[in-house]
Amino acid sequence: MLPRDFENYLSEVARVMRQGSKALVTFFLLNDESRSLVNQGRSRLPFTVQGEGYTTISEAKPESAVGYEEAHVAETLAQNGLEILHPIHYGSWCGRSKYLSYQDILVMIKR
Repeated sequence: MLPRDFENYLSEVARVMRQGSKALVTFFLLNDESRSLVNQGRSRLPFTVQGEGYTTISEAKPESAVGYEEAHVAETLAQNGLEILHPIHYGSWCGRSKYLSYQDILVMIKR
């Protein structure tokens, strides 16, 4: 999802969640480790196309895979009354050798 849809999606998720309820969401989270692996060419997804507030793998089809800065995701969740329950389960998409799934998995709670 591109930023406008991403922000709307999280606000709608927060709107329908009851206080104390949890949700599982997946992302392509960009942080020091994932960016380093992408730069080393180990990622299956070459997040190299910069958009406004996101990074993607295709200028022609930006929604094919969209990466967001991990700090931005946490901030957007907090703005919507949602909090990440740690640990984040980082995925294999960027070439990690230890992972739970392909995408990065967050469990969030509405406070």
